[in-house]
Amino acid sequence: MTDWVIVSPPPSEGLPGKARRVRDYTLTPGSTEVYNEGAIHSPQRNGPTRLLRIEGSNLEHIYSAFFEAI
Repeated sequence: MTDWVIVSPPPSEGLPGKARRVRDYTLTPGSTEVYNEGAIHSPQRNGPTRLLRIEGSNLEHIYSAFFEAI
């Protein structure tokens, strides 16, 4: 998993913002991590891995911003 910090927010919908890598770590079987509102993280899965994501609200109509790494 990689955690990111926003360096500059997206200038407008459809254009990416800028984010800087803060931390890389491995989630082992049975481990969990909490990501608060606004936290940016990206998973990397190798092999037959499953991810269970639990959200606190329905995200069907929530806009997701895009970021490029700097």
